[in-house]
Amino acid sequence: MAVQHITHNGKTYAVAFSIRDIFALCDKKNTTLEGLLSVFGGNLTTEAYDTALELATIALNAGARRTGSGESFTTAQLDDMFSDDFSLFETIVNALAGSMSKPSVFPTAGKKEKTASR
Repeated sequence: MAVQHITHNGKTYAVAFSIRDIFALCDKKNTTLEGLLSVFGGNLTTEAYDTALELATIALNAGARRTGSGESFTTAQLDDMFSDDFSLFETIVNALAGSMSKPSVFPTAGKKEKTASR
């Protein structure tokens, strides 16, 4: 999946989707991906904010790994960044969604298989 780039306070960060890390977070929270994302369905709660911090941390660390930047992020760093500018959260979420929505590299993915007529 494609790496997206965001800029915050004059610095550019890579954001990417990491399936392994997302499912590791699901395991940590003893939930499914659907359950993980369901915390965003209502008001912003402590649970939803903590999940958002963890997802953003995963996205930035995956982006750093893929681009070879050598950077590493913690939820505490992201909390500070969000506290300075909460719109950064929306920016990261949009970039993360963009990294997940690229067309498949497999030409038959999502297409119905045609049967040969005789």
